[in-house]
Amino acid sequence: MAFLLCVGCADFLTGPGASIDAWVIAADPPSMLGVSVSDGIVRRLSLSAAPDVAVRSADGTEILTAAGAGGPLMASDINTGRTLWHETLASTTKPNLGRWNGLVVGGQGTLAQSADSRFLFVAPAFSDTTNNSIGSPEGVAVLDGATRNLVTWIHPVYASGAGVAAIPAVGTGPGYAVIAGYRARDPAGDSYSSDGWLYKVDMSTLTIVDSADGASGAGGEGLLSSPKYGAAANAIYVWEAGVGGIAKLSWPSLQRVASAPTPWVQYDIGPDGSVYVAVPNPATGNTALVHFDSNLHEMARLDFGPDPVTGAPPKVLDVAVSPSGDRVYVTVGTDWVAIDITPQNARLLVVDVPHWTLKSIPLGGTILPAHVIPRR
Repeated sequence: MAFLLCVGCADFLTGPGASIDAWVIAADPPSMLGVSVSDGIVRRLSLSAAPDVAVRSADGTEILTAAGAGGPLMASDINTGRTLWHETLASTTKPNLGRWNGLVVGGQGTLAQSADSRFLFVAPAFSDTTNNSIGSPEGVAVLDGATRNLVTWIHPVYASGAGVAAIPAVGTGPGYAVIAGYRARDPAGDSYSSDGWLYKVDMSTLTIVDSADGASGAGGEGLLSSPKYGAAANAIYVWEAGVGGIAKLSWPSLQRVASAPTPWVQYDIGPDGSVYVAVPNPATGNTALVHFDSNLHEMARLDFGPDPVTGAPPKVLDVAVSPSGDRVYVTVGTDWVAIDITPQNARLLVVDVPHWTLKSIPLGGTILPAHVIPRR
């Protein structure tokens, strides 16, 4: 396996032999790792700050990342890693009020793009500062996808991590977004309930048009996070912290129609509606990838095996399905150690879905791989 280091390069993946199948967005050291599955080559591009969130753009051409607390909000070309645009997010000491009409946009919790690429959802976003610190209420900033100027502020809403899913328009109807998180107890947004809550946002008006209580609609109390839209099933999937599982909600009613117990939040949905979830495997003491159909019936299970160096079970950090659905990418490291919390022996696991086989690609050193973004 070859590991190439390229610091500060703009188009470091252009030219002969540059074949990237997936990007690993690493938190420590801050970097983008371009991985070629066939030959196991990993190329590194250093970043100025560790991204808290990373997502694939709606059209599949860009990687969107946000490093909160004063770090960059940026887009990178998915083919080359070249930075396309860059904004500076707010922090408690540098609220950057002039950029977004007096709104404090932090960005360390949620970053998502509307299905038509016209808007970015960034959270948390606060209305003011008090004594040079972030104040309340909290909400989600909606930015223009082209200019990143503030379009509106949806509040009071406490959006969870990876807390927005985009639903494309059908026919002449509007597109939608679903925000998952907590509900404010009062109009000022000074406190939030312990029940998970879902908000339906009409993209033609950028207003909340419906909501559902997580305890009654989605099932179980506690935070709802990582909502994802499954186009093949026309359903919203969401992870329920209170019951430790994934729920399938019919769209647009947001009624709970199926569920599966999954103690971890790392999952993704394939283009055929398949749901892939990383879970502990009690039979082996390791970690496994479970393949569910769109109704959350288990179809297959693939054990990852122990870490090849330490023998410990791997710590799963992210799961992502390729656009074609023939691969599932999983970033792992050795489980947290007592003093240095950086997972050791970081790897990208590549699951060949048609053959249900596994390939492990070392990422080098003590890299903490936070997210994986499939290119193909």
